[in-house]
Amino acid sequence: MRHHKREILEGLDRIVAFLEKDEDRYALMKDAILSQSNYMKDAIQGYGIDLHILGLRESAKELDIPVPSLFTDDGYKTFNYFKLSTSQVATRNMIGVCYGAVVPDIFKIQINSPKWCICPLNIEKASFIYLILPIIKTVALSNLI
Repeated sequence: MRHHKREILEGLDRIVAFLEKDEDRYALMKDAILSQSNYMKDAIQGYGIDLHILGLRESAKELDIPVPSLFTDDGYKTFNYFKLSTSQVATRNMIGVCYGAVVPDIFKIQINSPKWCICPLNIEKASFIYLILPIIKTVALSNLI
């Protein structure tokens, strides 16, 4: 989930820390998903900036010109750090295609209907599945995904 809203990130932290009842964790996850959907709509319509900035960095490398200092700034590093990363692989078959977590302390969920691949790096996978499976089931049953 490429998200930068503080309230969404704090909600995800509370979900992971088991600080909420199941109903409240569901509401927090629902808010995160809906907010992410709005963010993706904006990006698709050309209002997102992350890919444009990435394009600048890669263009500088390709043209062999100095990469702007923006890309070494702590703010840029924070901007590109995602506590929860999701992706969808467009394939009818589960063929082992997977995108892993890009930094060591995040959660990665690959959604490929009808199968899910959950890949946390620094916690026991069974613990993470126990944490998030009730949320996934509830969200799926409510037709949000």
